[in-house]
Amino acid sequence: MRNLGILLFWFGIIVGTVAAAKNPAPEEDFSDQVPLFMGALLVGFSGMVLWRKGAAASDAASSSDDLSPDDLGASIHEAHEIVCTLTQKPLDYKTLLPTIDQCLALIHRVVEARKVLYRRMSMTQVTIAMSDLAHAERLLNRVWSMVSDGHRDEEELMGLVHHAHQYLQTTERNLKVGHA
Repeated sequence: MRNLGILLFWFGIIVGTVAAAKNPAPEEDFSDQVPLFMGALLVGFSGMVLWRKGAAASDAASSSDDLSPDDLGASIHEAHEIVCTLTQKPLDYKTLLPTIDQCLALIHRVVEARKVLYRRMSMTQVTIAMSDLAHAERLLNRVWSMVSDGHRDEEELMGLVHHAHQYLQTTERNLKVGHA
């Protein structure tokens, strides 16, 4: 359906452009191609409708359908718990990178399936939650980069982890309020 829509859309555009380019006869007010132009306009519009319906159908069949907002909330909660444990004990540099990788995988799962949240919550609520989640992800990526580069300033690293914890806590709270 999508490919047929694309074909009809462009066919309507091309035929409509050609029909509109014909000048009227010397004694006429309008070109005799007006019916062809209107038909091409109708075909192009029909193609656009089919194109959009096909795109919507393929979006609906995407992989995020098997997830619910509760599953995504659980992923955020799990990531928040992981970061929370990092803030409560001294950093263990040997296990820090795999721990952050695990946390980032949970965050990426939510980001990839954010369409599920948009169906359940308002765009404003999801945008605020996704913005906070992006801040947390950025901070965790920064910690990961610093540790992998051999940077061992524990005070700075703990500050970044603490800020990531705050952003994840805010995200979790916003997602609970949004679909409670």
